[in-house]
Amino acid sequence: NAALQPGIVSPSIKSILGYDEEEFRTMPPRSLFSKEDYETFFGTCRNVLNADHNQPVSMETKLIDAKGHAIWFELKLLPHHKPGSLICIARDVSQAKLIEAELINRTTNYRIVTDSAMDGIISFRTDNRITYVNPAATEIFGYSHSELIGSNIREVMPEALGDIRLRDLYGTASKVSVAKITLKGLRRDKSLVPLEVSFASHEQDGHSLITCIIRDISGRTQVERE
Repeated sequence: NAALQPGIVSPSIKSILGYDEEEFRTMPPRSLFSKEDYETFFGTCRNVLNADHNQPVSMETKLIDAKGHAIWFELKLLPHHKPGSLICIARDVSQAKLIEAELINRTTNYRIVTDSAMDGIISFRTDNRITYVNPAATEIFGYSHSELIGSNIREVMPEALGDIRLRDLYGTASKVSVAKITLKGLRRDKSLVPLEVSFASHEQDGHSLITCIIRDISGRTQVERE
């Protein structure tokens, strides 16, 4: 492995991993990896060497530092002009991995909360296509989860059955914060259900979304009528 030969290993990678020149000179490459990671790395190296092009191949893997800690790296492998040798460019992505794990954790916690919420929750894009729906919302409207995802929010909360402000909410890219609009929802069986809905806009993965909290007020409406 040419990348581990003395004089080729850059000072930055030696600094991150904590090995000195002599250790790099004598240690086998597999000692930098777990067994599974080394097999993946070795297989990728073999594919690069056997490829009929000189395009770099990227992979993410953990490297073991001098203290035995695993550090996430992005490796870019490309053939060296010397036959049977490779150049390996390594970039420390451990911080990015921590941020990614934190985002996944937050998303998981958010889904746990929303999936167990008593109120319906629906998120939709500025083209009015639904991107998220929780179980309570499917119960309110009588649709399955797969039927609602990708459908138009107007199909379950038509403008004609609601507050005039719905015309301003649907299709807007501006900031939205509207609390407790009373309107009629349209269920799958075409029956109407009285709702109390709050809207708020936010950004997610670079996209503008509107999320609405939906409460079925059929019981309250019946009591008020009586």
